Amino acid sequence: IGLGQEVFLPCAAKLKRKSLPHHGSLQIELALAELAASLAALPEDILNNLPVDLARDLRDAAYELRTAGTGRDAGAGCDEALERLAYCLYDERNAAGSALRVKEIPVPPYKSIERAALSRRLLGSARYLLMFERLGYPEEEAALDRVAEAMKGAALATSVATVAENAVSAALLPEATVKINLGPLAFEVAASAAATGSATAFGLAYAFQRLTQIYINYGNMDVSKGVSADDLDYLSLAGYLW
Repeated sequence: IGLGQEVFLPCAAKLKRKSLPHHGSLQIELALAELAASLAALPEDILNNLPVDLARDLRDAAYELRTAGTGRDAGAGCDEALERLAYCLYDERNAAGSALRVKEIPVPPYKSIERAALSRRLLGSARYLLMFERLGYPEEEAALDRVAEAMKGAALATSVATVAENAVSAALLPEATVKINLGPLAFEVAASAAATGSATAFGLAYAFQRLTQIYINYGNMDVSKGVSADDLDYLSLAGYLW
């Protein structure tokens, strides 16, 4: 190997790649960057000219960001950054300043309760932002929708692998639905509800089939004297359903 010649060591390259931190950090950085960009892109003075209802939702969104308490303490540095963001967003109505404050938010350690707390506070804020009513101005509506979706994305990204992941996902992600056709009727229900309904319908269908057979077997006789214990169970079920 000559002097000054570059040497490539595959093993060293692999070790270097493996040593890079991951744990969803890139996704969180991208989500927070999108939140900052969406705030920076808001039309000038839009936050100062919100209707009363939307201003109230903005107030509540900021309140969720700044409120700590049980399960919502994001740790030193992060709590202060969220407080500054909330103040800039609602009290000052400064969209550009809010974008800068987002960039100051430190991400708590992987799987920590502090990261879960951060996701819960972003979740609370996102839910109020997603409630914004229509303004009647497509450009402004699109800009506010982008902020709401970015806050939602930040909440989901920070919740990954924390104790808050299931709750945040359930609150922000729509549940899968199943389309059901009943003759001329067609409607959609949640997949979990469809599974429960199918199981219930199957059980009832089987029960009524047994009841029909009991009626055929015993006719008008006194069933309390001559019916088996299993059949009496189904008769009790019929009485309950009736």
